[in-house]
Amino acid sequence: MIRKITAFLVKYPILVNMIMISIFVFGTLGFMNMKSSSFPELPADKIFVNVTFPGASPTEVEEGVILKIEDNLEGIEGIDRITSSSSENYGSITIECLKDYDIDDILSDVKNAVDRISSFPEDAEEPRIYKQPETSRVMTIMLFGDVNLQALKNQAESMRDEFLAFDEISQVEIGGIPSPEISIEVSDESLRKYNLTFDEIANRVRLANQNLTGGKIKTTEEELLIRSNNRKYDADSYKKIVIRAEKNGGVVLLEEVATVLDGFEEIPDKVFFNGKQAVSITIQKTRKENVLTINDFIKDYCQSFNEADGAFEVSIIDDSTINLTQRIDILIENGIVGLILILIVLTIFINLRLSFWVALGIPISFAGMFIVISLAGMTINLISLFGMIIVVGILVDDAIVIGENIYKYIELGEDPVEAAIKGTTEMFPAIFTSILTTIIAFTPLFFLEATIGKFIWNIAAAVIAALIFSLIESILILPSHIAHMKHTKKVKINPIRAKIEKAIEFFTMQLYAPTLRFFMKNKWFGFCIPVAGFFLTIGLMRGGLIGFSFFPNIDGDVIPVRITLASGERESKTLEILNRIETAVWELNNEIKEERADGLDVVLSIKKEIGTTGTAGRGPGRSSSSNSTSGNLGYLQIQLLDNEARNMSSFLVANRIKERVGEIPEAIESTFGQEAIFGKPVSISILGNDYDELEKTKELFREELSQFASLKNISDNSKPGAKEIKVELKPLAYNLGLTSGAVARQIRQGFLGQEIQRIQRGRDELKIWVRFEERDRKKIETLENMRIRTPQGSEVPFSEIATYTLERGIVSIGHIDKMREIKVEAELVNPNEEIPPILASIEETVFPKILSQTQGIKVRFEGQSREQAKIQKSAQKAFPLALITIVLIIITVFRSSLQAGIIFVMIPLGIIGAILGHGIHNVPVNILSFFGIIALTGIVINDAIVFVDVINRNLRNGMSLFDSVFDGGISRLRPILLTTLTTVSGLAPLILEKSLQAQFLIPMAISIAYGLLIGTILILIEIPVLFLIINRIRQVWFWVLNGEWPKPEFVEPAVKEIAFEKAHKGGTNA
Repeated sequence: MIRKITAFLVKYPILVNMIMISIFVFGTLGFMNMKSSSFPELPADKIFVNVTFPGASPTEVEEGVILKIEDNLEGIEGIDRITSSSSENYGSITIECLKDYDIDDILSDVKNAVDRISSFPEDAEEPRIYKQPETSRVMTIMLFGDVNLQALKNQAESMRDEFLAFDEISQVEIGGIPSPEISIEVSDESLRKYNLTFDEIANRVRLANQNLTGGKIKTTEEELLIRSNNRKYDADSYKKIVIRAEKNGGVVLLEEVATVLDGFEEIPDKVFFNGKQAVSITIQKTRKENVLTINDFIKDYCQSFNEADGAFEVSIIDDSTINLTQRIDILIENGIVGLILILIVLTIFINLRLSFWVALGIPISFAGMFIVISLAGMTINLISLFGMIIVVGILVDDAIVIGENIYKYIELGEDPVEAAIKGTTEMFPAIFTSILTTIIAFTPLFFLEATIGKFIWNIAAAVIAALIFSLIESILILPSHIAHMKHTKKVKINPIRAKIEKAIEFFTMQLYAPTLRFFMKNKWFGFCIPVAGFFLTIGLMRGGLIGFSFFPNIDGDVIPVRITLASGERESKTLEILNRIETAVWELNNEIKEERADGLDVVLSIKKEIGTTGTAGRGPGRSSSSNSTSGNLGYLQIQLLDNEARNMSSFLVANRIKERVGEIPEAIESTFGQEAIFGKPVSISILGNDYDELEKTKELFREELSQFASLKNISDNSKPGAKEIKVELKPLAYNLGLTSGAVARQIRQGFLGQEIQRIQRGRDELKIWVRFEERDRKKIETLENMRIRTPQGSEVPFSEIATYTLERGIVSIGHIDKMREIKVEAELVNPNEEIPPILASIEETVFPKILSQTQGIKVRFEGQSREQAKIQKSAQKAFPLALITIVLIIITVFRSSLQAGIIFVMIPLGIIGAILGHGIHNVPVNILSFFGIIALTGIVINDAIVFVDVINRNLRNGMSLFDSVFDGGISRLRPILLTTLTTVSGLAPLILEKSLQAQFLIPMAISIAYGLLIGTILILIEIPVLFLIINRIRQVWFWVLNGEWPKPEFVEPAVKEIAFEKAHKGGTNA
């Protein structure tokens, strides 16, 4: 079949060229229509339930809201696990969904479950239920200047309107601006003076601040609508509201009783940029929007904005397009350099014109790949680019094998057309099998779980699509081009070419041939070499000379600094410490600037935030009224000079900042520098329902982990809360008809405030509050002297009917699957140290010791460990199936399980090289190295399949076993070296790349390049050695069964098949 197809296409080269042009055209169209994004567009897999409960403690939120929702979610199908957090004024639940379930169905079930709850506390707001938004951040724009917050807000909203008018932008969020409110502030003295209560003021304001429709008057001429438009939108209008009408005809206005303020909510949500108050404008993108188009528009806008003479400035931070554009640049630059190196290598080993047609397979394969991935809805992103970089050096392998085989027949004097048909047909089974097995080797990436699994399949999709078109090009297009290129029997040999051929001949016959013959005669000695290499590699890893980490520690251009003070600390104290750190950073910048020859600033900008540690935003649907920010939290984001220009690691800069700042005695926790991408390396969840037992277990873990010399910065998420005033009624209160609820409500009205109503002012939802004056809300004496209204209408001092005590509360209460959770975490002293041995030691020694001292406690690893466990669990299912499929295919092609075994033994030989390569470059083996090993597996199998196929063909042609194996090695030397050198040449620029973005790619490149370099040497020796060893095993087995010693060739499957075919043919003829 393949012979007929090849013969037809060779006969009609115009058709071949049309196919090639069509691939280029449709590939170009596919590429032009593809969107760009920093990371793959992931489907939503989380559902959030957020509830605001103003004035509630974490325990009240847990008992009144969280536990009820968690109980009602029980039994909903498709839920993986439920985590929750109960903090002051706010509760949140995160529902992680299983991969194979429709998240919209789960969302509907969750909404129904929550709607069934009728016993939420009266003051709790309506739960907000939504699925994870399918958007991703593009960049953040900092707007700052010597202006007040209201001016910044107005300008930010104006900019948001301009951004949303651009077709490619539909999601813009403004941060650093608390929600606006009107606060009616009244003193206790005023309440007594005018004999008013908070309820009376609230009712008067509510009734006076309404728009009402009074119906219609239908006259003979027309209908007239009756409306009362009394809605008020600013503080001055509220001041004129009549609170009471006096008997003498006078009135008491609100401004006589209270101070009316039009401002922002009293939460520590403040942002500064380079020392000036600022707001952040974050640009998000949806699946249909192009990140690079947005990037170009925003940067042009910001440049024009700053050039205009105004009171504001803008600066771009958190630009996700930098990584994308840099990686695209790396792909293009390294692709061009790699292609040139590939052409040089091809030219050295084969004819120049042949090398051109072989190399043409790269752009054809990429064009075909763009057709497939554009139709699949993929984007050009950091992950799909990984796949493209991996596959560059692999694409010419099959073309080299077929092209070299065709050219061999041409050099033997065959007609070029017949040589193309014969050379392609001969190699097709082995090439098809090798491509198919490589594709199967990548398919498990489609089934990996955990965070990595959600986007890593993009690598497999890009590689598989490119390999399919590489096969199409080498089978359908390449033969025609070679057949019809100019061939001359008598050509003057170029002197350089002659020297190259002589050198290749010398290497083949004078170096490789004697070495191969030696090991074939001493096959058991040859067998021991890779075994020794295997144990050497294990020893190097166990000895720590070659490290292992789940994800590499990649240097960055941003240094985050996070501080946490004791709960209850005022934001002014937090700001003071942040300012101290910021000053130290600028001083260090000046110091480093003087040290540098180029005199460049290392620190470009500093973003400062109060009320957050920068780990997460507020999120959709989360109102700032939840008071979710805390004044004891602070965050600095230090933007550094580009990695290459900086020429010093961000880790070093972070350490120097920490040294300059020194100890921060006011902080209970402080971190300088980036955290691991999947959480801290050691993260232990302690689960139970008894809070005291959880606290006890936490302390035991902190003590035990502190004994590990390899761990530092041991922390936990169970921090002491702010001091709480616990109110308890005296007997007199009950005698007066008061209840704890009635007293608590009046206290709440004064200090937290009573929300009168909400109105819409422009785009803002404006809350109207009544409460004590700010100066009174800052003093305990106000509570002690507060007058409490009894049911009879009389007033009594708080101190007469109640007492209070001061106690420490809880910052937050976490749950995992309905159990309370406290997390204990630690970092590595040496970031490159292997984590698994440490975790194993903790699990084997620390877990049993602590659990024996506690009751009702469960412990488990989280963070990196959980991610790694989920990947391992899914990989243990997917990869064995892929390997079994590959084995079955190889057995089917070679009709020998032992020969399939020979091919599979080559995989660990390549892995040995990959691991040793990491040792040479002092790069720990990590998950990215693993993806490179997958690609390496496919290439190694390719070479081994073709090698074994050549030996079998030699045996079928009547050669002796020794000669068949020896000739197979000699004939396969050049193509194997070609595939190895082209792949390594394509990856070499990447391995030597120093840019920040290359650090993500280097582990994969090392795995492939060194796996091939070392693996190729072993393959060229070990396949012949193993073939002879297995032949000896076949001979022994034949002798055991038949009692006679056979010739080596007689027991080989290729020879036995020929004998069977002859016998069958003879029987048929008879």
